[in-house]
Amino acid sequence: LRDDKQIMLEAVKNNPAAFEFCSETLWNDRDIVLATLEKKPLYLYLVNELFQSENPDVVIHAIENCNQKDLWEMYEDVSDELWRNRDVALAWLKKGGDWLGEDFDDDFQDDEALLLTVAKENWSE
Repeated sequence: LRDDKQIMLEAVKNNPAAFEFCSETLWNDRDIVLATLEKKPLYLYLVNELFQSENPDVVIHAIENCNQKDLWEMYEDVSDELWRNRDVALAWLKKGGDWLGEDFDDDFQDDEALLLTVAKENWSE
């Protein structure tokens, strides 16, 4: 049952907490992970770093679906190396996340699109 993709996919669509009951194989199944994060983006903490690294778009999806007030809770769950991924950084900034100077790649300081996003989404008094 825990290894049956069709059953577990329906289970996580109904209740994302079912992800914890999936087999290890399904923990690395793209459809299962996306369905889980669609309803519960903060479950990113359950997704291992290797899967995140190989699927940065899944992390971006979680960031985009996260409530802005929960962004900092998600921050710790994003694989460290992904903060150097421009698309992950852009999704974070578009959602209203702060500039992560220590985590972002140094080249991002010269990235006009990223800086424009900061100006549009994050600049406050």
